[in-house]
Amino acid sequence: MKSFKKQIFALGILIISISYYEVIYKPFPFINMTYTNSIEQVNNFSFNDFHSYKFRNIDLSTAASMSDFQKITWAVEKARNLQDISYGSLLREKESMFDENRSYMNICSENSKILSNLLYELNFPNRIIWMDGHTVVEVYFDQKWVLIDSYGNVVAKNKLGILASLEDVINNYDEMTFHKITNLTYDNLPEYTENNYLNTSPNVYSDQSLFVVLDNSSVNSLHINNRDVMNIINSILGNYSDGVGSGIQFLINDESKLVGNYGIKVYEKIKFFLQN
Repeated sequence: MKSFKKQIFALGILIISISYYEVIYKPFPFINMTYTNSIEQVNNFSFNDFHSYKFRNIDLSTAASMSDFQKITWAVEKARNLQDISYGSLLREKESMFDENRSYMNICSENSKILSNLLYELNFPNRIIWMDGHTVVEVYFDQKWVLIDSYGNVVAKNKLGILASLEDVINNYDEMTFHKITNLTYDNLPEYTENNYLNTSPNVYSDQSLFVVLDNSSVNSLHINNRDVMNIINSILGNYSDGVGSGIQFLINDESKLVGNYGIKVYEKIKFFLQN
């Protein structure tokens, strides 16, 4: 009996330890995450997500006659304008994505959410990418994926002067030059090209190993689903259709650490414990 109690106690300690590491220390614990070494698999995930997007039919007449990159710049300016007036603690949902309200948070992930939805409305495939300490958007433009950092107002170009993807920036950082997207300035937002930030190391691009993309529905409802006990339980038990959300992690280099799939990891650890 004592031996059984000791096993139960040890199992409890194991679950608590795993939970602390996976839930507190690492991001997206309850996301149904796919892991891949293939950027093409990430691209397919993003294109499929684009085709499932439900358009809002907002007024885009201002951008109608613009070139593609002018439209992207317009979307960046609109996203930065909405963020510049944001001083609060609320997180945007799909219905409130474009609200002009001071109550919303001014952080990079919220900026990326606004930009991503604007780009969808402008018919650009795109994706939000979560990294360690920063969140950005990539847009499919001119037959390639291009990094658009609307929060820091920056794009990157490779040594040939071609707009670069985030993968290019992370893996070839020393070959990149960084440029402003828009010349409009905002009091409440950073300018990464002006404060020498990108010339110091480490920064969010020079020392990066996390590359996570969530599907659009998960992005817009993540903060709500993360507080819903039943959604969390469903994710832990593998009922992903009623869970917190889904995503894909690109293992961009040898430093990449797996995130998400908390329930699977707990199950595997418990199974190993019981078998040994």
